[in-house]
Amino acid sequence: MLKEYLEKSNFLPNTALQNTILGVQACRFCLHSQKADCPILLSKDTDTPSFEMIFCCKGTLILEHTNQNPSIVQAPKILLLSNQSSIHQIQITQDLEGILVSIHTEQLYQGLQSFYALMGKHDFRTKQAEDYMQMHDGYVMIPQTPWSNAIFSTILHLPESEWEHYCIWKALELLYLLGTHNTSSFHIATNSRLAPAIAAIRTYMQAHLDEKLTIASLSHKFCLSPTTLKVGFRQMYGESVHKCLQRLRIAQAAKLLSTSTMTVLQIAQSVGYDGVSQFNVVFKKTYGLTPTQYRKMSVSVNICHIPQDR
Repeated sequence: MLKEYLEKSNFLPNTALQNTILGVQACRFCLHSQKADCPILLSKDTDTPSFEMIFCCKGTLILEHTNQNPSIVQAPKILLLSNQSSIHQIQITQDLEGILVSIHTEQLYQGLQSFYALMGKHDFRTKQAEDYMQMHDGYVMIPQTPWSNAIFSTILHLPESEWEHYCIWKALELLYLLGTHNTSSFHIATNSRLAPAIAAIRTYMQAHLDEKLTIASLSHKFCLSPTTLKVGFRQMYGESVHKCLQRLRIAQAAKLLSTSTMTVLQIAQSVGYDGVSQFNVVFKKTYGLTPTQYRKMSVSVNICHIPQDR
């Protein structure tokens, strides 16, 4: 991808690719104005790295897709590409500067074997990270957040000779977070093509609280994979499908306890619980009161607010 382009072009005047860890290379690049006119065509041959991460310190990249409008990455931002990216070429500005980290996951696995042993782990979850990237059309843009801002702030305070090494560790950190589906640190926006489907799923959940809603049933109904649904939902709403569904159910139950004469069992069943026992546990955990106590308190509050005759 970009690594091949930079190697063939004279864009590395001060540094060569650093091989700090097997399977991982990094380089600082500074593009010359006279060489920034032609678009970069992304190659995807058998030697293409699994991932490339660009820490864009200056300038702009315009990503041209096969089936979408162009996307813009402007400094200071981070772009993560996989070899399954839908991007076929990249336009660059004349002042583009940054650090490129290239990762071959198969080689990385061999290079980190001893590190895995120290952590008691068997792998770096690169397969999960690859699945995540495939769900996002093979590319992810990290916006300006405390996590990314701290990276660029640290780069500026490090000796230039350490920039590549530092970015390698941050690139591995990002892959680790993607592999655990923990993206709350950098708030990656849900792919725009998924947003309508995710929003429709939440609307459907709200309207069918009495049904047995599961990840499997929802993903089947809306033609999404379970992983796409779980990850996309968390990114869009900041909570899991299960947590959201539980919160919606308990909120609806509280409303019914205050405004209806339905029994506690009827209310529990109307929001998807088979019986009162589990419903009571979840309700009390949420409101600090049992459903019966909540209803009595609500009745008392309503009586206190009845206008008195004068």
